[in-house]
Amino acid sequence: MAAPSSNQEHYIGVELCASTARAALVSASGDVVARRESAFAAEDIAAQVARLVAELRDASPARVSAVGVGLPGLVNPQTGRVVISSDLPAVVRGDLRAELSAATGLLVTLDNDANAGAMGEYAVGAGRGSRDMFYVTIGTGIGGAIIIDGKLWRGASGFAGEFGHITIDPEGVECACGNVGCLETVASAPNIVRRTRERLLRDSTSSLSRLGLNKDFTAADIAHAARDGDDFAALMIERTGRYIG
Repeated sequence: MAAPSSNQEHYIGVELCASTARAALVSASGDVVARRESAFAAEDIAAQVARLVAELRDASPARVSAVGVGLPGLVNPQTGRVVISSDLPAVVRGDLRAELSAATGLLVTLDNDANAGAMGEYAVGAGRGSRDMFYVTIGTGIGGAIIIDGKLWRGASGFAGEFGHITIDPEGVECACGNVGCLETVASAPNIVRRTRERLLRDSTSSLSRLGLNKDFTAADIAHAARDGDDFAALMIERTGRYIG
């Protein structure tokens, strides 16, 4: 963690997931000063995020200039309102940006989590020094963002990069978005686990079978098993990689 300066501008970045909020106080140069994480309910999200912001402001003398929020969903770039979010449907019903700005007294920007992550990597991470990049995020869902000539490319609809909802299996399972056979239905973390469980019914040689089909295991467990030489787990990871490309 970097030592904060009360004279330097600082910002608070917030990542919202399906049931968890993560926040960090960062300097203008990208140094992390403090972090907070909290589980949260799907309702009254603005108030819960505002509490995290307040905790970070109380933890440091640094002057905070703005808050940036990334979340799983499509955000209208003109209005800043969430259009679709299968993980956080409550944010679609309100105006999270306006509510959070009112609660904190700070300028708040809101964007899709992949767009926010891409801009972070471009500015201070793996994409620093490049002009063009494609950012991929794989977790509960699958998202992407495109930077061309140093600028986030949103496309005509404003939602470019959302390749997780491209149909790759017309006969596949229904996605949370309402489409059928999206990439997300086979290659996101929960669906890697789902497909692995289905295959384990026919293959009991994997070390994963010792965890038990009725026990919780994660995509990370599958990856660890593959690294430890489990051929079955390696096959599941390889097939997922083919879907991703």
